[in-house]
Formats: sequence, structure tokens, C-alpha cells
Amino acid sequence: MNWFFKRKTKIHYVADGVDWVISEIGKSLQKHLADYEVIVSPDFSQATVNDIIHFSNRYQIDQITEEIKSKKILITYYHGENDDHELVEKFKSKMHLIKFIVTSNELTKKHLLESGFEESKIVVIPIGIEVSDFIEVNAEEKAKLRTEFGVPNDSYAIGSFVKDGNGWGDGMEPKLIKGPDVFCDVIEKLNQQLNGKVFVVLTGPARGYVKKRLDDAKIPYIHKFLDDYSEIVNYYNLIDLYIIPARLEGGPRSVLEAPAAGVPVVSTRVGMVPEIIENGVSGFITEIEDVDKLTEYSKQVLLDKDLAKKFVEEARKSISRYDYGYISNEFNDLIYKKLK
Repeated sequence: MNWFFKRKTKIHYVADGVDWVISEIGKSLQKHLADYEVIVSPDFSQATVNDIIHFSNRYQIDQITEEIKSKKILITYYHGENDDHELVEKFKSKMHLIKFIVTSNELTKKHLLESGFEESKIVVIPIGIEVSDFIEVNAEEKAKLRTEFGVPNDSYAIGSFVKDGNGWGDGMEPKLIKGPDVFCDVIEKLNQQLNGKVFVVLTGPARGYVKKRLDDAKIPYIHKFLDDYSEIVNYYNLIDLYIIPARLEGGPRSVLEAPAAGVPVVSTRVGMVPEIIENGVSGFITEIEDVDKLTEYSKQVLLDKDLAKKFVEEARKSISRYDYGYISNEFNDLIYKKLK
């Protein structure tokens, strides 16, 4: 008996070669899109005319050329600055090769529309997380973890799990759109107001600028670049508060991850944050670069455990909608299925 096996459509998810958030998004698509063969790799040279090629970040625009065999090309554009004119012009010159631009939030979509892109080519699909990977530990387990990781149990532990230095080296030059200078300003003020009891928990690459600022201010911290991103939950379980100090963001995923792991969020008004956090109900949101408000709100959350608990409970009500099982279906329905 002859059987006909239909070949799965291949999706080449073009990662950047670094095991960080972009690669994790690709792995999530690989896990949930069983009807496709998802290949997560910086190399897409084997792509054929029938394959879909998904470039995972806007700085890969130079890799999109007339020579690519596939004409089923899309690219992710997670955030955009008002002064990124050169990049915008590059995109416009290649839009005849690009089927869709994917962004994660309405703020960036607005930026793209104002920059002259066609609305029909812009698709908003939020960044997601594997919700089941994030658990909240009880007070006893948290104390044990803190002892294991060297975080004093009587400290106010604040997390920052991001890449906020330029390049992939030590990161001594700050990536200002991520707000590392704002973060350090807030931490220094908080430490003064909380009698020197602030402790900072860092993960992520290129954190040199932040570490030097903390060293100069004599504020204790730990820093770990994770070999396996799934370990990030352990670091959320160490902290009392997560601060997002950015000037510009596509997500960040931390606005989902932190509440999922039982940690309240104080953030600037960037990326997906206004779509997830309601100010004063499920977290605090400030305007960009408002160090005083970020400090004030952070202090309120750290000193009021009932408020922190309420913020987490309220934020969790919207998080299930951002699980990658759901988000992957959106990629399929809004993009991939149309390119088969």
C-alpha cells in the first residue's frame, strides 16, 4: 500500500546566535507549532522557495536580499526610536521582499505607521512566555533559596534580568534605551531611603555599566549569565520587586514573567507594559526617566506586602493570554498559515 506523506512547511527562524530571549521565542514556536518544521538557527542558507524565513530582529534587515530563494519573508521589529531614520529607510527599500513586519505592541505599531509603513503589512503579536515555567515559592522556600544564592534574608532584593550594555562583551557602554542609568539612579536613592538594605539580583549579558555603578555606590549584588534560560525562575524567586526602567521596549518579557513568579512590577510606560499593567491596580507605571516616581513607587511596594500581593494577583489575571501556546497560534493564524 502506498501512503502519501505531506511535507511539513519549514519555518527558518533566524536567531542571532546568542542563547537569550530571541532564541527562546524561536524554541517556543518550535515546541508549539507541530504542523511545521521550525528550524532555529542563524543559518538559513538551505531555505528553498517553499520555505518561510522569519528574521527575528530588525537589525537583520541587511540579510534580506534579492538573492534569497524564498519569497515568504517576514521580520520582527520589536521597538523603534524616533531617530532610527536610516534603519527605516533600509526597510522601505526592501518592503517589496517582505510579506509582514511583526511587532509586539501598539506603541511600536504607531511608530511604524507614523514612519510611513503600510498598515496591511504590520502584524501585532505580543511577546509571550511559557507560563507553566514560572512558579511562586512560599516564604520558607524563598529564605532557603536566598541563603543558597547569597542574598541576605533581611534585604530588599530587586531584580534586573536584561541585556543593557552595548555589544556582547562586558557591557561598559550602556544601552540607554534599556535605562541602565535610570535603574542605577533609582537603586541608589532607594538604598539611601531604606537604610542601606537594598540588594540587587542581576542576570543577562553585558551588565558591566550597572555593576560598576553598584560597586561605586557600595550596593551589594549578584550577577549570573544563565546557561539555560529556564533557570530564570530561580532568580525571580529571590526578589521582592522587579523594576523596568527602560526608555524603549518591545516587551519586555519580565512584565509577564515577574507576576507569574509572584513578583510585583514597577515600570516606565514602554512596550507591552500599558497593555498588561493597570497603574495602581496591578503594578505601578511611571513616565520615562521619572527617577523620583520610580523610586517612590518602588519603596511603596517594598514596604507594603499587602499591596505587593494585590499587584501580583491582579497582574496574573491577564497573563494566561500571553502563554506561548496561545501566542504560537496567533503566529500561525495571522502569518504562517497565510504563507503556506
